[in-house]
Amino acid sequence: MSHLKNEYYQNSADALEMALELNPDIVLGWENLGHAYRNAGLSNKALNAYQHAIKKGSQKSSNFSHSALVYEKTEDLDNARYYSEKALKINPKDRVAKNILKRLKKLDEIKEIKQKLFR
Repeated sequence: MSHLKNEYYQNSADALEMALELNPDIVLGWENLGHAYRNAGLSNKALNAYQHAIKKGSQKSSNFSHSALVYEKTEDLDNARYYSEKALKINPKDRVAKNILKRLKKLDEIKEIKQKLFR
């Protein structure tokens, strides 16, 4: 099942890439390409696509929060926090960004407890 899911997202990404070759100014195309890559597990490509959407003028909080998801998955927690905070500045109700920050806060608390225990 996982293989089929990844194949689906890769096929979606291939189609979006072709569309964006014809018209690279389609912001929604870059956003959807980022989603397809993220869901296919292609983190660097996903981040690149989200950055293209942002550079093309999309200031949707979802581009920032989904970038944060990718950073969180790749354990780049500083960038996960940064992009989550940017998303919340645009949309204070962005659930993805809020959830990422909650998880990061818990990680910070665990880290602090470990430091206290192992001084």
